[in-house]
Amino acid sequence: MKIKIIYLFLFALISSIAIAQSAREYLNKGLDAFDNKEYRKAIFYFDKAISIDPDFVDAYFARGVAYDDLDDYDMAVLDYTKAIEIDRSYVDAYYNRGILYRKKGLYNLALDDYTRAIELKPNDARYYNNRAVVYKYMKEYEKMIPDCDKALDLNPKYGRAFWNRGFAYQSLKQFDRAIEDYNLAIKYEPKFPDPYYNRGTCLYLKGEFNKALTDLNKAIELYDEDADYFVNRGLVNYKLGNNDKAIKDWNTAIRINPDLKDQLQPYIKEAQNK
Repeated sequence: MKIKIIYLFLFALISSIAIAQSAREYLNKGLDAFDNKEYRKAIFYFDKAISIDPDFVDAYFARGVAYDDLDDYDMAVLDYTKAIEIDRSYVDAYYNRGILYRKKGLYNLALDDYTRAIELKPNDARYYNNRAVVYKYMKEYEKMIPDCDKALDLNPKYGRAFWNRGFAYQSLKQFDRAIEDYNLAIKYEPKFPDPYYNRGTCLYLKGEFNKALTDLNKAIELYDEDADYFVNRGLVNYKLGNNDKAIKDWNTAIRINPDLKDQLQPYIKEAQNK
């Protein structure tokens, strides 16, 4: 009887190992497809892995990332949630789900996920920075600053954290402190256009129009499909008496975002009449 039990145990163990290996093989095939940006093919393989092992947490997470890259946020959230149900300490699932909750406008849920990620992995600067981004969307600018401070304690060259903290100071009308942070954001991420745009906006609000124009020119050089960049450069050009350039900037902004037409038409008419 004991021998039969041992045989049954060994058979169950071997079967379990075989199932795990087979599921892992499908996961690896899915990851290869994902690396080639074949997201639907990747999902097919992840489905296979999950059908073999319904508690395969890595397969749910990987499938969530594939759905995420296809902009199917609802399906991605379901997979991240399933990964968390299987493993309550799966920190990457909280982090990714938090990003999607923020994109979906579910800010309190996003805050909960980032806070949980911080509890699980308190030395990752990204989690504090991303929680600050949620506070940005909630317009709770004072709360952004401590999270950015912590992110920068952990990573003193974190350009995005300097940018976000600068945005908080700008929103609180502390323009000099904002400019200091934008300077550092640009130092560490010189190809990132937003700090140039934000610094240019602060300089415009301080009446330093020539410096503002330099920054807005740089932002547009780096990325010329953001309507706000052209709106603000138009304002600067108008202040400098460059009315034709201002009109051109505002028309470009309307081309990029037609919803701005009603807002900008009065400015265009005023510039035309000068």
